[in-house]
Amino acid sequence: IDDFAPPELWEIIRGFLRSSYQHYAVTVNPEFLVAAQRDKEFQKILNMADVSVADGFGIILWSKIFGKPIRHRVTGADLIPEIARIIAEEKKSLFLLGGQNGTARETAKKLRLEFPNLRIEAMNGGEVPPDPVDPHNKELCRVINKFSPDVLLVALGQVRQEKWIWKHLDALPSVKFAMGVGGAFDFLSGNIKRAPMALRRFGLE
Repeated sequence: IDDFAPPELWEIIRGFLRSSYQHYAVTVNPEFLVAAQRDKEFQKILNMADVSVADGFGIILWSKIFGKPIRHRVTGADLIPEIARIIAEEKKSLFLLGGQNGTARETAKKLRLEFPNLRIEAMNGGEVPPDPVDPHNKELCRVINKFSPDVLLVALGQVRQEKWIWKHLDALPSVKFAMGVGGAFDFLSGNIKRAPMALRRFGLE
């Protein structure tokens, strides 16, 4: 798990956007590590990620007790606005996939208001087949490729979203950077209120 300070992470993502290769990141919490013990494919996906940041406070706590301390916690909800800012500055494009009850499209609306130059599109998670190998994903990839995004953020829930990216990134040649973001669209759309900052700082979110 990487321990990048936010400014370092923003520059890494900016570098991914300028690269000719594809990259993906994972935002790891304790549930990821538990799942990876039982699911070797998921374990491989986590280990091969270009960037792996600590999302859950439990990861921070564990590292301080048992390993090299990780100082920086980075959540999907914190990352998305910064990624959108970088994309707007670099004149790139963003596709949001997932969420429920229209949260992806609502998140896209809010990001457009904050970054008027941002080119962004969204698709609800209800349109994504539950099984990452379902043949209907070919049609979904065709829709995404029509927009030709540089960045893809996927909110299908942990494990499922990482496997979806792993199995379909090759079929999305315009995407230079992809990441699973869990429930971040719920927070950013206003569908669910985040815990107050004081509770987040104490690891109680």
